[in-house]
Amino acid sequence: MSDDLIQYFNQISIKIGEVADNTRSSFMRLESQLEQINGTLTYTNVILTLLCLLFFVDIYLKWKRK
Repeated sequence: MSDDLIQYFNQISIKIGEVADNTRSSFMRLESQLEQINGTLTYTNVILTLLCLLFFVDIYLKWKRK
């Protein structure tokens, strides 16, 4: 009986370790994807800023010609 109980708790401990490993692995993948999205958003923000600047320069030049 005692050996069965020890084996039962060892199996529970192993399963908890597997859950922890799987959770860590999932978070690592998620972190990698978030870093990629962050880089893409940074690039997009730079392009958007340049477009806004060009838009305002265009408006200013049109206003100045009148």
